[in-house]
Order: sequence, then C-alpha cells, then structure tokens
Amino acid sequence: MKFAKTIEEASAIIVGFPIDQGTENKGTKDAPIEIRKAFDNFYFSENAKESKIYDVSDVVEEENFEKTMEKIEEKISELVKYNKPILSIGGNHSITAPIVKAFSKEYDNFGIVFIDAHPDCQKNYFPFGDVVTKIVEMKIPIVMIGIRNWSKDEYNFLIENKIPFLQAKDFTIEKAIELAKKNLPNKVYISFDIDFVDAAFAPGTGCIEPGGISSRNSLNLLYIIGRNFDIIGFDLVEINPSKDINNLTTNLAAKIIFEVASNF
Repeated sequence: MKFAKTIEEASAIIVGFPIDQGTENKGTKDAPIEIRKAFDNFYFSENAKESKIYDVSDVVEEENFEKTMEKIEEKISELVKYNKPILSIGGNHSITAPIVKAFSKEYDNFGIVFIDAHPDCQKNYFPFGDVVTKIVEMKIPIVMIGIRNWSKDEYNFLIENKIPFLQAKDFTIEKAIELAKKNLPNKVYISFDIDFVDAAFAPGTGCIEPGGISSRNSLNLLYIIGRNFDIIGFDLVEINPSKDINNLTTNLAAKIIFEVASNF
C-alpha cells in the first residue's frame, strides 16, 4: 500500500481505534498494529488501481467508555472536514456509532451498509451489542447483510423498525446490491465486522459463527459496492489477533482495507 506524506495529497485517510472497551471479549485493541504490519504483504490492487493513503495513527482509549466514544467522534469530525473517504481500523464494533454520528454532522444524505453475522441491536447487551440501535436513533437508513445469529428481541427490533436485511443463508452478491440500491442513497458508509466471513477464513475474532461467507465473496461484495455507490467511509472491526491462526485474519483484514482503498 502506498502512503501519502500529507492528508492533502491523499486519496483516503486511515485511522486506528485500538478499543477493547464496551465488550467482555478483550483483544481487539491489538488489531490496528497487527493489520498495519500485514499491509506490507500487498503491492498492487486486484482492480489495477493505486491509491495513496494518509495514516493518522491511532486514537487510544480514555479512562472510561463514554470518554473514549467522545474522543472517536471528535477525531472523525476533524478528519471528515477534508472531504476524503475515511478507513477506520477497530477495535470492537462499539467504534461505529460515534464514527457514524460524526459523519452525520457533515453529510445530509447517506446510508449504512452493515455487514455482520449479528444485527447488533440487543438493547443493553454491552455498548457494542446495540450499535444498530444507536444508528436507528440517528434516523440514518441502514441495510444489514450476512446475519446468521440473532436473539428474538433483535429479530423483533428489525421487523418493528422495518430494517431491510439479508441473511447469510440467502446471500448472493446480487441480492445484497439489490437490497442496498432499493433502500439507500448513493453515498454509503460501510461497517464490516470480520465475523461476516466464515471462521475457516477468519478465525481471529471473539464471536465465532459457523456458516459464514468466503473471503473471496466478501472481497467481491466490497468491490461491487464500490462500483455502485460512493463510499464515504468504512470500518473493519472485531479482529482479535490473540485468537488468530497463522495470521489468517489479520492478513485478510489488511487485504480488505487495501482493496477497499483502491476504490478511491
């Protein structure tokens, strides 16, 4: 991956959020540094495009969860002023809510493509477990892709709030794009939980869910979203290097970020 020396010359911005707060599963704070190491394994994107990325380094945890969330929102609010796509490396999924909140102050009309094995709308199930609840409260349109494990309360929440979703058992890239086109504006923010990918390809995560999507189809999905929408931001969350095997997950994460960046 090529890195720019200044934000001004960059085509996109990368920022790390090594955050463990908000969940009982610890270890995701180590993901940004390990994923950055894996960037060295990738040279030229599959779609034969090169992008220069500016890395603003990490925003570290504060002494409590609420202050950490405020700090994340402040950093994204600062970066979004440059009018460049922002790629965020988590950290757990709690980082998405303050990131989206910051984007909502700058963009009037955008939607969320939420790619995850879980709908993450379990009220009061740790802060990271109700990320979607917070997004719905912001009144930002959202579609969910890849769900394969939910609680009854979460299912009811999706139905009651009329949130469009595509389960993993019904997944095709064509169906995912159709769902997004039908329900979202042209500008989108993508939140990608690594457990969307089957654990055979990405074992380094806190919530192993059988029956996921292959790494190849995951990458192809992101390519095609990039062809059909204007991606304003992207986050990759829930990688836990301490649970990884042979760096499979951190290498895949670096590959995903590298290829998403080639859209810009």
